Amino acid sequence: MLGIDAVSFYEMPKIIKSRQLPTVLSREEVELILQKTTNLKYRAIFSLIYSTGIRINEAINLKITDIDKYNKTVFVKNGKGKKDRYVVLSDKILQFLREYYVNYRPKVYLFENELTKEQLNERSRQIVFSQVVRLCQLNKNATIHTLRHSFATHLLELGVNIRYIQELLGHSDLNTTMRYTHVRSEALLQVNSPFDSLNINLSNKSL
Repeated sequence: MLGIDAVSFYEMPKIIKSRQLPTVLSREEVELILQKTTNLKYRAIFSLIYSTGIRINEAINLKITDIDKYNKTVFVKNGKGKKDRYVVLSDKILQFLREYYVNYRPKVYLFENELTKEQLNERSRQIVFSQVVRLCQLNKNATIHTLRHSFATHLLELGVNIRYIQELLGHSDLNTTMRYTHVRSEALLQVNSPFDSLNINLSNKSL
Protein backbone atom coordinates (compact mmCIF):
# COMPACT_ATOMS: atom_id res chain seq x y z
CA MET A 1 0.00 0.00 0.00
CA LEU A 2 1.03 3.56 -0.60
CA GLY A 3 1.92 5.38 2.58
CA ILE A 4 1.57 9.08 3.37
CA ASP A 5 5.08 9.78 2.15
CA ALA A 6 4.34 8.24 -1.24
CA VAL A 7 1.14 10.26 -1.64
CA SER A 8 3.00 13.44 -0.72
CA PHE A 9 5.66 12.59 -3.28
CA TYR A 10 3.14 12.33 -6.11
CA GLU A 11 1.51 15.60 -5.08
CA MET A 12 4.76 17.55 -5.36
CA PRO A 13 4.64 20.21 -8.11
CA LYS A 14 6.77 19.68 -11.19
CA ILE A 15 9.97 21.69 -11.43
CA ILE A 16 9.89 23.81 -14.58
CA LYS A 17 13.28 24.27 -16.16
CA SER A 18 14.04 27.70 -17.54
CA ARG A 19 14.71 27.93 -21.27
CA GLN A 20 17.07 30.72 -22.10
CA LEU A 21 16.84 32.43 -25.46
CA PRO A 22 19.91 32.01 -27.69
CA THR A 23 22.43 34.80 -28.15
CA VAL A 24 22.11 36.29 -31.64
CA LEU A 25 24.43 38.57 -33.59
CA SER A 26 23.19 41.30 -35.89
CA ARG A 27 24.18 41.19 -39.55
CA GLU A 28 26.62 44.03 -38.92
CA GLU A 29 28.24 42.09 -36.08
CA VAL A 30 28.60 38.98 -38.26
CA GLU A 31 30.23 41.08 -40.99
CA LEU A 32 32.63 42.59 -38.45
CA ILE A 33 33.63 39.17 -37.11
CA LEU A 34 34.33 37.83 -40.60
CA GLN A 35 36.30 40.93 -41.54
CA LYS A 36 38.42 40.70 -38.38
CA THR A 37 39.15 36.99 -38.97
CA THR A 38 42.36 37.38 -40.94
CA ASN A 39 43.17 33.67 -41.23
CA LEU A 40 41.57 32.44 -44.47
CA LYS A 41 40.85 28.94 -43.17
CA TYR A 42 39.01 30.14 -40.06
CA ARG A 43 37.17 32.80 -42.03
CA ALA A 44 35.99 30.05 -44.37
CA ILE A 45 34.82 27.93 -41.43
CA PHE A 46 32.92 30.76 -39.76
CA SER A 47 31.43 31.88 -43.07
CA LEU A 48 30.24 28.37 -43.94
CA ILE A 49 28.60 27.88 -40.52
CA TYR A 50 26.79 31.21 -40.76
CA SER A 51 25.76 30.76 -44.39
CA THR A 52 24.37 27.22 -43.91
CA GLY A 53 23.43 27.04 -40.22
CA ILE A 54 25.30 23.76 -39.70
CA ARG A 55 26.69 22.84 -36.29
CA ILE A 56 30.42 23.12 -35.58
CA ASN A 57 30.86 19.34 -35.28
CA GLU A 58 29.04 18.94 -38.59
CA ALA A 59 31.46 21.41 -40.18
CA ILE A 60 34.41 19.50 -38.69
CA ASN A 61 33.27 16.24 -40.29
CA LEU A 62 32.56 17.66 -43.75
CA LYS A 63 34.48 16.02 -46.57
CA ILE A 64 35.34 17.66 -49.86
CA THR A 65 32.96 15.24 -51.58
CA ASP A 66 30.09 16.58 -49.46
CA ILE A 67 30.22 19.87 -51.37
CA ASP A 68 28.03 19.67 -54.48
CA LYS A 69 28.94 22.65 -56.62
CA TYR A 70 26.47 21.67 -59.35
CA ASN A 71 23.35 21.38 -57.19
CA LYS A 72 24.58 24.11 -54.78
CA THR A 73 24.15 21.93 -51.69
CA VAL A 74 26.17 20.63 -48.76
CA PHE A 75 25.57 17.05 -47.60
CA VAL A 76 25.57 16.78 -43.81
CA LYS A 77 26.12 13.13 -42.86
CA ASN A 78 25.23 11.79 -39.42
CA GLY A 79 24.12 15.11 -37.97
CA LYS A 80 22.52 15.34 -34.54
CA GLY A 81 20.34 12.28 -34.00
CA LYS A 82 22.36 10.41 -36.66
CA LYS A 83 20.30 12.07 -39.38
CA ASP A 84 21.53 13.02 -42.85
CA ARG A 85 20.34 16.21 -44.54
CA TYR A 86 21.18 18.70 -47.27
CA VAL A 87 21.67 22.43 -46.75
CA VAL A 88 21.81 25.21 -49.31
CA LEU A 89 25.18 26.38 -50.62
CA SER A 90 25.12 30.00 -51.78
CA ASP A 91 27.08 31.18 -54.80
CA LYS A 92 29.10 33.58 -52.66
CA ILE A 93 30.23 30.96 -50.14
CA LEU A 94 30.99 28.51 -52.99
CA GLN A 95 33.31 31.09 -54.56
CA PHE A 96 34.95 31.67 -51.18
CA LEU A 97 35.46 27.93 -50.64
CA ARG A 98 37.15 27.71 -54.03
CA GLU A 99 39.59 30.40 -52.95
CA TYR A 100 40.18 28.54 -49.69
CA TYR A 101 40.75 25.25 -51.54
CA VAL A 102 43.35 26.76 -53.88
CA ASN A 103 45.30 28.06 -50.88
CA TYR A 104 45.14 25.00 -48.59
CA ARG A 105 44.54 22.02 -50.89
CA PRO A 106 42.79 19.74 -48.36
CA LYS A 107 42.87 16.03 -49.20
CA VAL A 108 39.83 14.40 -47.59
CA TYR A 109 38.18 16.65 -45.03
CA LEU A 110 37.23 20.16 -46.05
CA PHE A 111 38.97 21.68 -43.03
CA GLU A 112 42.11 19.73 -42.17
CA ASN A 113 45.01 20.11 -39.81
CA GLU A 114 47.88 20.90 -42.16
CA LEU A 115 50.25 18.54 -40.34
CA THR A 116 48.06 15.52 -39.55
CA LYS A 117 45.57 15.92 -42.42
CA GLU A 118 42.84 15.05 -39.91
CA GLN A 119 39.86 17.24 -39.03
CA LEU A 120 40.63 20.47 -37.25
CA ASN A 121 40.27 20.36 -33.49
CA GLU A 122 36.99 21.93 -32.35
CA ARG A 123 38.67 23.64 -29.41
CA SER A 124 41.10 25.50 -31.68
CA ARG A 125 38.18 26.91 -33.66
CA GLN A 126 36.45 28.09 -30.50
CA ILE A 127 39.62 29.77 -29.24
CA VAL A 128 40.12 31.66 -32.50
CA PHE A 129 36.46 32.73 -32.57
CA SER A 130 36.61 34.00 -28.98
CA GLN A 131 39.75 35.99 -29.80
CA VAL A 132 38.03 37.61 -32.79
CA VAL A 133 34.93 38.47 -30.71
CA ARG A 134 37.15 40.20 -28.14
CA LEU A 135 38.94 42.02 -30.94
CA CYS A 136 35.58 43.26 -32.23
CA GLN A 137 34.73 44.47 -28.70
CA LEU A 138 31.29 42.90 -28.84
CA ASN A 139 29.44 42.95 -25.55
CA LYS A 140 27.95 39.51 -26.13
CA ASN A 141 28.71 36.01 -24.90
CA ALA A 142 29.11 34.72 -28.46
CA THR A 143 30.52 31.35 -29.52
CA ILE A 144 30.75 29.70 -32.93
CA HIS A 145 27.31 28.19 -32.26
CA THR A 146 26.00 31.77 -32.11
CA LEU A 147 26.56 31.93 -35.87
CA ARG A 148 24.00 29.11 -36.27
CA HIS A 149 21.51 30.98 -34.06
CA SER A 150 22.10 34.13 -36.09
CA PHE A 151 21.56 32.24 -39.36
CA ALA A 152 18.13 31.04 -38.19
CA THR A 153 17.07 34.41 -36.81
CA HIS A 154 18.15 36.32 -39.92
CA LEU A 155 16.23 33.89 -42.15
CA LEU A 156 13.10 34.57 -40.09
CA GLU A 157 13.68 38.29 -40.49
CA LEU A 158 13.85 37.78 -44.25
CA GLY A 159 10.46 36.07 -44.18
CA VAL A 160 11.60 32.46 -44.80
CA ASN A 161 9.00 29.88 -43.76
CA ILE A 162 9.87 28.41 -40.36
CA ARG A 163 9.31 24.87 -41.69
CA TYR A 164 12.13 25.39 -44.18
CA ILE A 165 14.35 26.72 -41.41
CA GLN A 166 13.53 23.64 -39.31
CA GLU A 167 14.67 21.42 -42.19
CA LEU A 168 17.88 23.38 -42.74
CA LEU A 169 18.78 23.26 -39.05
CA GLY A 170 17.99 19.55 -38.75
CA HIS A 171 15.49 19.99 -35.91
CA SER A 172 13.16 17.05 -35.21
CA ASP A 173 10.76 19.20 -33.20
CA LEU A 174 9.36 22.43 -34.62
CA ASN A 175 9.18 23.84 -31.08
CA THR A 176 12.99 23.88 -31.03
CA THR A 177 12.99 26.09 -34.11
CA MET A 178 10.13 28.24 -32.79
CA ARG A 179 12.35 29.69 -30.05
CA TYR A 180 13.97 31.88 -32.70
CA THR A 181 10.64 33.67 -33.10
CA HIS A 182 11.08 34.99 -29.56
CA VAL A 183 14.53 36.44 -30.13
CA ARG A 184 14.77 40.22 -30.34
CA SER A 185 15.20 40.86 -34.04
CA GLU A 186 15.47 43.74 -36.48
CA ALA A 187 11.96 42.98 -37.75
CA LEU A 188 10.59 43.25 -34.22
CA LEU A 189 12.16 46.67 -33.81
CA GLN A 190 10.04 47.95 -36.72
CA VAL A 191 6.79 47.20 -34.89
CA ASN A 192 5.19 50.25 -33.26
CA SER A 193 3.25 49.94 -30.03
CA PRO A 194 -0.48 50.81 -30.36
CA PHE A 195 0.11 53.20 -27.48
CA ASP A 196 1.91 55.48 -29.91
CA SER A 197 -1.34 56.10 -31.80
CA LEU A 198 -3.23 57.36 -28.73
CA ASN A 199 -4.19 61.03 -28.80
CA ILE A 200 -2.95 61.84 -25.32
CA ASN A 201 -0.31 64.17 -23.90
CA LEU A 202 1.54 62.79 -20.91
CA SER A 203 3.85 65.71 -20.30
CA ASN A 204 3.87 67.38 -16.89
CA LYS A 205 2.35 70.52 -18.41
CA SER A 206 -0.92 68.73 -19.08
CA LEU A 207 -1.31 67.48 -15.49
